[in-house]
Amino acid sequence: MADDDTGSGGQGYYRHVCGGERLSDIKISRLVRLETISAKADEPVQWKFRQPSMALFWWRQGFGRFNVDIDGSRAGWDNGDPIGMALIPPGAAAEGEFELMEGCEYDVAFLEPELLAQMDVQCRDVPIGCLTDDILRSGMRELSRWRHDASFSLMAEGRALQAIGRLNRLIRSEPGRPVMSIGTAQVGRIRDYVNANLSGSINMDDLASEANVPLADLSASFKAAMGLTPAGFTRIGRLREARQLLLETSQSDEEIARATGFADARSLRRSFRASEGVSPNEFRRLSRN
Repeated sequence: MADDDTGSGGQGYYRHVCGGERLSDIKISRLVRLETISAKADEPVQWKFRQPSMALFWWRQGFGRFNVDIDGSRAGWDNGDPIGMALIPPGAAAEGEFELMEGCEYDVAFLEPELLAQMDVQCRDVPIGCLTDDILRSGMRELSRWRHDASFSLMAEGRALQAIGRLNRLIRSEPGRPVMSIGTAQVGRIRDYVNANLSGSINMDDLASEANVPLADLSASFKAAMGLTPAGFTRIGRLREARQLLLETSQSDEEIARATGFADARSLRRSFRASEGVSPNEFRRLSRN
């Protein structure tokens, strides 16, 4: 049994693989973590997964029958064509059972929340258990080939943004249709919900339900009304609360991260520096001088 609690941060995140053996080649940039994994097992492998980053899996080769459940979105596959790819949103719980064949390999790209905050990510909360798309597969293949190059970081973040754009297009059930507009009252309900839940997990399904807007339209319609996506609005709110706590309390970065909904202190520091140009500690020191 192999357990990997990468990214746990005390928030209930986990990676558990029960059965078989794995070898991993890991490459990390500031906003993307790429793992290329080879595995073997004589018995079906049990797998459980929940991480703070968006994860894009490419089940490259060597998989037989499998069943997977991602936050209630279920997919299954029997021996035959390649099973393709899977998208696991940030914080989504996934579990499954896989039969591995000789030469089993897969890639997984973890996209950090700061990367997702840079653009309109309609696919943020849309789990996909089994996806076959030549463009996404080609991008993952190129990223894997590039992992030992000195320019990996630049390549990784560019490919990740391209993948998000592609996924956004794929989840739209009716390409080219107008985006549903939302009124002042709907915007207000979303803002109130976000502000009341900054310390916890904010699920896009819940926001769509609050506003009575299709999930696929939520980001674009909110951005049209507010000038930024729900994810961007949430990030601004969390940073606002973090600034207030830095000014009014002596809490540590870890405590403030927990209180304001950041995955961990590292995520808080990165977001804070990107927004304010200084670290939380520097902000606190300069504000009190």
